[in-house]
Amino acid sequence: MYFLLAMTGLATLGYLLFTYSAEEIIQSSEQQVVHACELVDIKFNAFLQNVQRDITYLSHSPHLNDYLQSIGGGSENLKKELLSQEYLALINSKPDYAQIRLIGIEQNGKEVIRAERLNAEVFLVPENSLQEKGDRNYFYETVELPPDSIYFSPIDLNKEYGKISNPPMSTIRVASPIYVGGNIFGIVVINIDLHNFFKELKITAGPKFDLKLLNQDGHFLIHPDTSKIFTFEYGKNAFFKNDFGVSVDSVKKAFDKNNKLIFRTKDYLYAFRGIPYPRRNYTLYVGIGSGEKQMLQSFYDWRKKSMSITFGLALLIFVLAFIYMRRQAKELKGITDTMTSFPQNMTPTKLPISRKDEIGQLAKSFEEMSEIISRNLTDLKRAKEEVEQAIKEKDTFLENMSHEIRNPIHSIIGMTHLLEKNNPGRHQKAFIEALKFNSKNLLSLVNDILDFKKLNTGEIHLKNEWLSLPQLIQEIINSHKFNAVAKKITLTTNIDPVLNQYLVFFDPVRLTQIVNNLLINAIKFTGEHGTVQLNASVGERANDNISIRFSIKDNGIGIEEKRVNKIVERYYTENEMQGQGLPEGAGLGLPIVVQLLKLYDSTLQIQSKLGEGSNFYFDLTSDVKPQVNSSIHIDEFIFTDLLSDARLLAIDDDEQILLLYKHIFEKCTNSLVLISNIEDVKNLKDNSFDIIISDINFNDKSLSVFGEEIGRILNKSGFFYIVSGLKIGQVEQKELPIPKNIFEKPISPDSLLSNIAFDFAVHNFGEPNTSNILKDYDHDPFKFQKAINLLIDDWEKMLQQIEAVAANNDGEKFIALRHKLITSVRWLRLSIFEELLDSAIDQKDNGIKRPVMEKVKKMMSFYIWSLKRINN
Repeated sequence: MYFLLAMTGLATLGYLLFTYSAEEIIQSSEQQVVHACELVDIKFNAFLQNVQRDITYLSHSPHLNDYLQSIGGGSENLKKELLSQEYLALINSKPDYAQIRLIGIEQNGKEVIRAERLNAEVFLVPENSLQEKGDRNYFYETVELPPDSIYFSPIDLNKEYGKISNPPMSTIRVASPIYVGGNIFGIVVINIDLHNFFKELKITAGPKFDLKLLNQDGHFLIHPDTSKIFTFEYGKNAFFKNDFGVSVDSVKKAFDKNNKLIFRTKDYLYAFRGIPYPRRNYTLYVGIGSGEKQMLQSFYDWRKKSMSITFGLALLIFVLAFIYMRRQAKELKGITDTMTSFPQNMTPTKLPISRKDEIGQLAKSFEEMSEIISRNLTDLKRAKEEVEQAIKEKDTFLENMSHEIRNPIHSIIGMTHLLEKNNPGRHQKAFIEALKFNSKNLLSLVNDILDFKKLNTGEIHLKNEWLSLPQLIQEIINSHKFNAVAKKITLTTNIDPVLNQYLVFFDPVRLTQIVNNLLINAIKFTGEHGTVQLNASVGERANDNISIRFSIKDNGIGIEEKRVNKIVERYYTENEMQGQGLPEGAGLGLPIVVQLLKLYDSTLQIQSKLGEGSNFYFDLTSDVKPQVNSSIHIDEFIFTDLLSDARLLAIDDDEQILLLYKHIFEKCTNSLVLISNIEDVKNLKDNSFDIIISDINFNDKSLSVFGEEIGRILNKSGFFYIVSGLKIGQVEQKELPIPKNIFEKPISPDSLLSNIAFDFAVHNFGEPNTSNILKDYDHDPFKFQKAINLLIDDWEKMLQQIEAVAANNDGEKFIALRHKLITSVRWLRLSIFEELLDSAIDQKDNGIKRPVMEKVKKMMSFYIWSLKRINN
């Protein structure tokens, strides 16, 4: 009764106060909504400015510039990786950013890099999932802009392939054009998910106000009723007139000179403000308002506070109840505190379990539950420690095995190379070729053992390169001839002649591994005087790709149809296979073949009949390009010329590898130091070496411990290379100079020498820039390749003429040759070479400066080699 009387008096007082004070409160509310509009305007402008700073930074990023400069060079992938990591770092730090993309104008606006946020995960989209965006409005509008411009899209809903994404995502796309040398390369674009930002705007407006954001056509972007937002995306009319009873155009005309408007209806008060948006003919308006009840909420609060005085008497009635409730609350608080602290202490403190009421039951249940959790957590912790220790031991074992196995393989491949260079006899060449090929196969097998986890989880990726398929097949066949002859089996090939005209784009290691496993099984299950044939036939063809069917046929024992799937999937047991006449280990390679073919989006097909033979086949699709006669072979004396002035240090604790380095480099450089004890680097002089080649692990020591010493003895403009048995991603580079390259053992001596000589020569002579040629031939790869071949032929002829001119000391003919040569020199942007040509003539007697001419021949030989590398 007292409570009802108090509420009646409070209601009467509230009614009287409301009658006389409502208008004043509404006037006060006008100032509040205007202020809220200004806050939203400020926050929106701050948001746009932050985005402008980010897109400006991305368009002028040093990593972007490095990547653009490295395109077509040896470090392109490294620079691209650094740029990708920068995008990942930025998108990680900006929760509102859904995507950061670098899009080139090539291939109809093909994405080059895309960092993406999906749910809570941030990742780089694989290259095979990158899309073409050349038909998007933001793409062709941005590429028309001058340098340093910033493009803002209208605010709309994100679409994938023309359909609104589910759930709908309000989006802004901010982009900037990227120019290289005055030519448009593409754009960098940020996709911003406005979902969280719109939430922040609502918080900024305040909980007692409604926030509405609309565009110049009256379509709402933010509205309390979500069915009224982004109506233009669904082909619906704007709801502005339905909400306010007037058209949006009439409201826009009513704005005052301060870009604001107070708009009142019968039951609502709204303040509107225009938000400048950096896009032509596009304006946003924010409206913040409230209904009459919401506007008077502060008055209601004040009224309640005033009327609370009248509750004094009523509070006395509740004193006894309050005391009893407080006692219960104290006990409940104790239980709550115990539950809250349980994750830290893992043991419950004393609880009121002796009580017979609900609190006692709750306390007893929690105590029993906590004991069970504690026991389980103890068991889990122990199991976790055991698993972590096992993983650590396994990783240590694999790391040591990788290093210990790759080192001898590196030596075998290197020594095989030396045998090949030592003028072997005709009968020896076949053995050397077989030794080389099988060494590579052994390395592939070692990789599969060491990376077995990656193979099962799909972490192995293809490393495609241009290769001659007939040549690769012949190498594979040669490696199996001995086993075939031993079993008196006829081993043949049938290769489509069309394949002799093209180079295909495959991973030679993985393709060899697939075919090897199938050939090994075919030879294994074929009896004496049987036949095994490897076929490669061409299927569908287009201008730039081709479908090839590989098949391995034999007339061996065959397989029962019901056992085909078990053999492929390796679900059979030894007991199941007994009595089939199969050799030990049958089918062990086929699961690996199946997994590797998945990387090519292909499947292994089997046709077999028991007692008659089997046909294992699969289809692969590849890009193709025409075979060219240009070879990137370079004589050793050119390496000697390129590295003759280099001071080189090789560090490895394997004496066989040091011996290999000695044979590789002693003819190429006048200064070669070999070290097997890493401690000896402490005794070397500062800036002693132009090139340092080193392993990363030395017994129980790591090269990173000597990082300061390596940096001290390396010339400031020198090159540091790591040659390690570890995988590239496992190499610790902490405290070490930044390596020019990291080579994984084993690496062929020719490849090692070629890469180092090329890097050193580029540093001293510069590298031919073929971008002008590519542009002149409209980026057509076939025309570009032909133009480079013609240029190579022309330069090789001129090099012979220069040698003759130098021998005859004929300055006038050299000037004529220089005149013919200078156009292509400038075309390739070889400024160092141009200056050298200008200094080759002695002004006193018009004779030739012989030392300069020797350098001209050396540099020209290097440029020819560089062009051949580019063309291959």
